[in-house]
Amino acid sequence: MDDDEFDIDDEQTAIVQVQVPQAPAKATSRPYFIVIAGPAVGEMHPLDDGELVIGRAAGCQIRVNDQGVSRRHARIVVDGEHVRIADLGSVNGTLVNGDVVTESILNDGDKIRIGSTTILRFAYHDAHDEAFQRNLLEGVRRDGLTKAFRKGYFFERLEREIAFARRHGTPLTVLMLDADHFKAINDDFGHPAGDAVLTELARRLMSVTRSEDIVARYGGEEFAIACRGISAEQGARLAQRLLVAVRSRPFAGIDRPVTISIGIAEYQHGQTPEELIDAADRLLYQAKRRGRDRAVH
Repeated sequence: MDDDEFDIDDEQTAIVQVQVPQAPAKATSRPYFIVIAGPAVGEMHPLDDGELVIGRAAGCQIRVNDQGVSRRHARIVVDGEHVRIADLGSVNGTLVNGDVVTESILNDGDKIRIGSTTILRFAYHDAHDEAFQRNLLEGVRRDGLTKAFRKGYFFERLEREIAFARRHGTPLTVLMLDADHFKAINDDFGHPAGDAVLTELARRLMSVTRSEDIVARYGGEEFAIACRGISAEQGARLAQRLLVAVRSRPFAGIDRPVTISIGIAEYQHGQTPEELIDAADRLLYQAKRRGRDRAVH
C-alpha cells in the first residue's frame, strides 16, 4: 500500500508509550516451603542452593513433627534453575498435587503432602512477600493483647518439645502461673486497667525468660512457659526471678502490688502434653493455697 493513501495529521495524532510492568526476575526471589497444614502450620522454610532433607530425624534440615513422616522422608535439591524433590523410600510416600512421586521438579504453587497431616506449599517469594508471610504468621501465633503466644500454638510446640526430650533424654519443664487476685483488679480499676496489667505482666515474663522458652497466654490471667533443657530445680530458680520481676515494681494505673503464683512440673517419660500441663496446674493451685506470691515444684 502506498504511503500517500494515509492522511496523518501530525498536529492531532499523539503516540503514547505505555510502560508494561514486568514480573520480577526470579533472581530477586527465593524458593520456600510454607507449611499450610499439619502441626507446624504457617512456618516458612527458605530453600538455599544445594541439598537438604525433610524428615523427623535430628539431622534433617527441615524437621517435621508428624508421626506419619519418615525419619528421612524426602530430599530437596536446589540448583539455581530448578528445585527437585525425591522421595527417600518413605513409608507413606511423597505426593505432589495429589500424585505419588519418586522424583519431581517443583513449580510455583505446588502442594506437597508428606506424612498423615503435613502439606507444604512451594513458592517463590521476595523479601516483601517473606516479611508479609512472617507478620501473618506472628498474628496467628500470638495473643493480640499481650503478644505472648496463643494457647493453641503452645500445645503444638509442647508436643514437639516432648518429642525432643524423649529422643535426646533431656529435661523439659513447664511453669503454669497466674496473676493473684486479678478479679479484684478488674472490679476495682476496670477492665482497661486489667488489660494493661496483663500486657505488662507478659512483657516482664518475656524479659526474664530465654529466647528459646515458649511463653503463652493460656487463658484469662493464666500463662504457661515451656523450657527445653531445664529441670524442675532449675525451673524453680527461674520462677524466683519471675516472682521478683513482677512484685518489685508497681504497675501503671493501679495502686496495689501485683503478684503471681507459679506451679512447676518436669516432664516424666510417657506423659502427654495435657498430663504435663495438669501436673503444673495442680502445683499452681498448691501455691495459691499456701498464700500466693510463691512457686511450688
